[in-house]
Amino acid sequence: MTASLKYPHFQTPSFQAPLMNAIYMWRLQPDLDIQKELVATYLGRNCVSIIFVMSGGGRCQQRNQVLQLEACTVYVGFGACFHDFELPQESIGHFLLINLQHSLISFDILTFFYETLFAGGPQRFNLAPDIAEEIYWVMTRIQNDITSKDQFRLDLVQKYLSIFLVYLRSHSQREKVAISMSRRGMLVRSFFSLLEENFKVAKTVDYYAGKLCVSAKHLSNVIKTASGIPTSYHINQRIVLEAKRMAQASDACLKEIAYHLGYEDVSAFSKMFKRVSGETFSDYRGSLEMELSNITTKRRSGNNDNNPGSIAVSRSSVPN
Repeated sequence: MTASLKYPHFQTPSFQAPLMNAIYMWRLQPDLDIQKELVATYLGRNCVSIIFVMSGGGRCQQRNQVLQLEACTVYVGFGACFHDFELPQESIGHFLLINLQHSLISFDILTFFYETLFAGGPQRFNLAPDIAEEIYWVMTRIQNDITSKDQFRLDLVQKYLSIFLVYLRSHSQREKVAISMSRRGMLVRSFFSLLEENFKVAKTVDYYAGKLCVSAKHLSNVIKTASGIPTSYHINQRIVLEAKRMAQASDACLKEIAYHLGYEDVSAFSKMFKRVSGETFSDYRGSLEMELSNITTKRRSGNNDNNPGSIAVSRSSVPN
């Protein structure tokens, strides 16, 4: 199935640089090559892969099995599961890697991926042609905003991601999967719901297993099978995500954040943060300050461009 586009094509590069290591994005094209080293270095197992095929088709490998790609379809997988693409010239669409550990990713986005991927939900979404066109427009906006100089680009990317997921929830013509009828699915969803409510005070698998009336071993097996990640890692990942959000929204120091998240031993919190995120808290705070400095510089530069006598770029000459 193919669809004609009512929205114009955007002349964007085939690969967009990461937004603070939050999102990597490529256009579908015959020579598409996803650098495995890049994925392993920046994302590891903390990412979700998304293929959106607007038109055309092709195929790729999904965990060493051939996946046939069809038009007007979205494919979602946990980790860097899609590779070795073979795409015809006429293929139109996008490939994304989303870092679930990044503070840009809202809890609503996390919840969607947890419920669809981890709880046995659909991994393929067949879309009506008109909905596929609208998703294509959303995708191109994300791609443009990733490298935009707009001071609100973080907010814009987050909003467009949320819109994309709303489309998948509301308009996809997918097979109905009875997640609520699956014991495994119910357990996974209950765990992540409990985790969101208690991660500041509960740090052990035993606590969540007790609340769910199962053994810690059973809970660990179910979560590991569903997500590919140990239960304890999910707990620590949620804590680190909250710590990053606090660092982004306030001037709280490491000790204050550790106490807020239920750690009396600041050293233990610091070691956990580095183990999960791959960087120290100081390094992360430094990257935030650098990003803020860059935004401030760009804003000042933009103001200067509007002054009489300065050289300004016409917005009509820049692809929207």
